[in-house]
Amino acid sequence: MLSNITKKEWLTVSLIALITIIIVIAPYLFGYLTTPQNMIFTGVTFDQDYSYFSMMEQAKEGKILFKNLYTSEDHQAIFFRPLFLGMGLFAKFLHLSNFFVFHLFKIIFIAIFIFLAYKFISIFFIEKVNRIICLAILLFSSGFGFLGQRLFGYLSSDLWIPESQTFASFFTQPHFILSQILILICFIFLLKKELRFAFLAGLANFVLGLEHPFDLPVTLLVPFVYFVILYFWKKENRILNYLVYGAISVIPVIYQYWTMKIEPIAKAWNDQNILKSPEILAWIIGYGIITIFAIIGFLKFFKTKNKNLLFINIWAVVNIFLLYLPVNFQRRMSEGLHIPLTILATFGILMVYNFLNKKSIKHKIHTHIPKVAFLWIVALSLPFSNINRVANYFNNYAKAKALPYYFSQDFYQATKYFNDNKISDQTILASQKNGPFISGLTTNRVYLGFVFQTKDYFIKKNTVVWFFKDNQKIKQKQEFLQKRNIKYIFYGPEERKLGKINLNKKDFLEKVYENNSYIIYKIK
Repeated sequence: MLSNITKKEWLTVSLIALITIIIVIAPYLFGYLTTPQNMIFTGVTFDQDYSYFSMMEQAKEGKILFKNLYTSEDHQAIFFRPLFLGMGLFAKFLHLSNFFVFHLFKIIFIAIFIFLAYKFISIFFIEKVNRIICLAILLFSSGFGFLGQRLFGYLSSDLWIPESQTFASFFTQPHFILSQILILICFIFLLKKELRFAFLAGLANFVLGLEHPFDLPVTLLVPFVYFVILYFWKKENRILNYLVYGAISVIPVIYQYWTMKIEPIAKAWNDQNILKSPEILAWIIGYGIITIFAIIGFLKFFKTKNKNLLFINIWAVVNIFLLYLPVNFQRRMSEGLHIPLTILATFGILMVYNFLNKKSIKHKIHTHIPKVAFLWIVALSLPFSNINRVANYFNNYAKAKALPYYFSQDFYQATKYFNDNKISDQTILASQKNGPFISGLTTNRVYLGFVFQTKDYFIKKNTVVWFFKDNQKIKQKQEFLQKRNIKYIFYGPEERKLGKINLNKKDFLEKVYENNSYIIYKIK
């Protein structure tokens, strides 16, 4: 089923992969090289990335199952993330920093994704030039988000839902890229008739379910619809294939359900993880002209009646409907949607180009202007938001020499106190800005972390402000520390901004660490 791909093609794909990786890594490299004196580059775009560093730190300590370090409540180590377990062990045994390994795995996954995507694209396109065009559109296309925001004040999907766009997902966490790799593996194998490939697809979906279960509605429903239609249309019976695939795929679903049944923190995390889809217009603007040409490409199946085109049509349509499934993780299911839309859009672009070419021949227009103008319009319309995204990253690293992009040497040395003294699994009170990085650099919990992971986040956020605000109600504040089993207070510039509390000479506190900017108090 897969068309032959020549060595020359693979060399071209390799060059595209290299260019892509350079573009993705360039802003981070710039941020690292322009790090101010006495500061440390965090290596991330969002402070939430440090929640993955926290899992890597736990893996370094020998943990296989992880705790959520961004909430203060005691709970079981119940979260299994194979990717970050592997990354943590990789960093430990090779004595590498989490920052370096985080980006190294992104680079590796980007390369794997590009080669695998090209293999998948070759199912649908025979000619090399069409494959390359499709790959380029997949890697670099985006929507008109930057225009939608400026002209209409509308925040479209390509600006804030990175998993919905291939290029944008390259800038985020490595598991976003890995998830799309696994989706491609599932679908490549399921397009084959042999039962053994259904088993292999099930294994890929099993890993996907452990790492990013939000994608399972897509990977389970798309092949189901495809097999049902094949059964009635072509009389192809692949029921056993789907049963094997589904039986393996459902195991991580059971595991996710089990964690929420036995561990309240897992349920609280899931309940607070509200990721609703925006209005349909946000998606349309977010995918830009891809939307228009994908609709044109969608019609190609009805002319060719090709089974592979049927599959890609089903993927696009089912996936779009799933974006509004009544669950709290709707927009997460946009991951990978860019792939079928891009393939359909490539068909649409080629169909329009061929139409213009035929019109030129029919009317004896001896000029390439209509075709060339069309291609230029398409090419210039595709990458706008991505160009804007890269420019913003450079701008952020150039101007914002503070969290979440940089933290001071004093901050790092203060957090190092916990590692140097082998202090682990203790609850630390700090500001919301410092909390995420403390748990990412140590294996201790913070009272206030992220809006999704911290149980009763907004109540705790107000409590932190109340605690640091002033010197009133000290007795109540002491009782609060004891009741919440808080063992340490991390006090620095961000905490001072919250108020004027004086923590010195409090008989229930012991100063255990101090540098130019930070003090750590231990609750007696």
